[in-house]
Amino acid sequence: MSIARDEGRLDFSGLSDIDARNVQKAIARGDNFQGYIPSEALGFIVRNYLELARLRSLDLAASK
Repeated sequence: MSIARDEGRLDFSGLSDIDARNVQKAIARGDNFQGYIPSEALGFIVRNYLELARLRSLDLAASK
C-alpha cells in the first residue's frame, strides 16, 4: 500500500497548509498526528475515520 497515494483520500479542510503537510508526514511515518493539530484533531478524525482506519493510523483503545 502506498501511503502517499492514499493520503489523497483524506479531507484536510479546516487545517492550515503547514498543519496538513505535518499531518501527512506523520501519517506516512506511522507517527501520532494529533499533536500537530490539537484543536482540530477530533474534527479531522471524524471526517476521515474510515480512511484513517484503513491506513491503520488510529490507535486502538486498550480494554481492561
